[in-house]
Amino acid sequence: MADLTVSDIARHIQRPGESLTAAVDRLRNWTDMGIIKAKGPKRPGTGHKRRYSTDALISAGILQTLVDATGSPAIAFTENMGGMVEGLLGLVKREDARTFLLLISRPPSGEPRFDFLPPEELAAQISKSPVDAHTVIRLRRVYERLMSEQKIFEAGYVQSKEMEKPKRRRVRSPGRAA
Repeated sequence: MADLTVSDIARHIQRPGESLTAAVDRLRNWTDMGIIKAKGPKRPGTGHKRRYSTDALISAGILQTLVDATGSPAIAFTENMGGMVEGLLGLVKREDARTFLLLISRPPSGEPRFDFLPPEELAAQISKSPVDAHTVIRLRRVYERLMSEQKIFEAGYVQSKEMEKPKRRRVRSPGRAA
């Protein structure tokens, strides 16, 4: 897969009704804070675009899901949770962890608790929890959605690039005989 631009990833984390510019600004902020890793220098300079890997796309998608589901700022998932986004990235890519769920239990006061568990253990975990509310995220579904959207985007991008290519026609000079 080719390198991705800021706009490429921003299209995947853009909220409904949100401008692409807002999503681009959010991704740039996450990159500046070190939450999402760009390829090459952290600040490439004027006229040089930041480039991202597929892992950065997945990390941004997971991070956006966590922010939307919990209401916590993105920086909380790196400072307070010890690089949680990177850990989740590794988890969603593992074959044996594809069905695992992320259970977020947030007490009224204090830090949220994060558990990774198979679906069959969800009911037992929630029933023994002293917390009133929980958030469940199917990380594999987030991963599959991002990869599916990226394939559609790439196919459309390739198709639009092919349409932009001018057709080369062979033009004979007027003085030549056929």
